[in-house]
Amino acid sequence: MDKAIQKLKSQKDTGTAFQNESNKVMKTEKYQEKQSLLELEEGQRAKIVCSPDHCLLAPLGFRPGKVVEIKSRQPFQGPIVAEIEGRQIAVDRRLADRIILELEVAVHAAG
Repeated sequence: MDKAIQKLKSQKDTGTAFQNESNKVMKTEKYQEKQSLLELEEGQRAKIVCSPDHCLLAPLGFRPGKVVEIKSRQPFQGPIVAEIEGRQIAVDRRLADRIILELEVAVHAAG
């Protein structure tokens, strides 16, 4: 994987603090975790951050900002079936490894 993709995968954002109903200050940290479509688990959803320049990906909906969900992984190194914009599309594993996604993971801690 090239350095630009590795850099995207390692970027993180932090969130904000808020008060709950018992007047305790709760701190929420929101991390935007980057990973490839190949690494996404079945049933998991994520937003596309960047996609390789391939003539079929953009027309099929694989564009930055779109939400994608893994439906299944075909056996024997077969394609990954992803759902995007209501369509299920089979994507080669090598190509899926180059589609970078952003996952939001919220962590709550009492302060």
